Amino acid sequence: MSFFSFVFSKNFLKHLGIALGVFIVLILLIIFSLNAYTGHGETIAVPNLSGINKTKLDSALANLELKHAIIDSVYLNNKPKGSVVDQTPAPGFHVKAGRTVYVTVVAMQPQRVKMPNLVDLTLRQATQRLETYGLKVGKTSYQPDIAKNVVLKQLWKGRKIYPDSLVVKGSSIELVLGDGLNDSEIPMPYYINLTPEQAEEAIKSGALIKGAFIFDAEVKDSLKSRVYKQRPAYTQNSVIKIGDPVDLWFTENEEKIEYDPSLHTNPIDDGGEMMEGSNENYDE
Repeated sequence: MSFFSFVFSKNFLKHLGIALGVFIVLILLIIFSLNAYTGHGETIAVPNLSGINKTKLDSALANLELKHAIIDSVYLNNKPKGSVVDQTPAPGFHVKAGRTVYVTVVAMQPQRVKMPNLVDLTLRQATQRLETYGLKVGKTSYQPDIAKNVVLKQLWKGRKIYPDSLVVKGSSIELVLGDGLNDSEIPMPYYINLTPEQAEEAIKSGALIKGAFIFDAEVKDSLKSRVYKQRPAYTQNSVIKIGDPVDLWFTENEEKIEYDPSLHTNPIDDGGEMMEGSNENYDE
């Protein structure tokens, strides 16, 4: 019997049909088994958990064959402590049995942060620093002081609060600022060739405010660097208002320092120390 005769014989076709039938039945059984195992097409609508206390979440989800996990907490004054305020998936979203619902609850205690030191900072600097700590500026008041708009005291709920004290995040910090006394002007001091320590002392004694101290990139020892540029710049007969800030640039490169010792309000001796008689120009 030839091969083609065998393939097209009734006996072969009969057994081939039986084999195909068995194969199809097995495929159908596998598909139905997978559907039954995975629950294909069967979903559960996620309930609204908002307001439910975290201790009752297990019972609220047990009948629905869902689980929960607390992923975050926030402090809210207008919501019950421990209650759900947010969830993922959202209410009404259809999921399969066994799915985890992630929730955010109201914290039992408010989050606290360390209070930064704001004294001697300008109002703008103090505002920026408070924001980095999760705090904000509250009521501001002024009292007589040469330092205009510079923080003299920091208060929380009307009481002085010290640096590193714990304070509720989001709190408003009250600031007492200097009013600058008036718009009096003084001769512009000459800071060229002063060290950072000398310059800071000269600024303070001159009733001015320390602004930015900027060091050249090649400076290796900032304590030994000296001023080569100042803002406002010194010119003959130039003046500055009491309480205004002064910015200084420092270098260790002596070639950058154009220095006239006769212009110093506070002369320095050969050893680099400040000499007495610092306020001669202020008495004119």
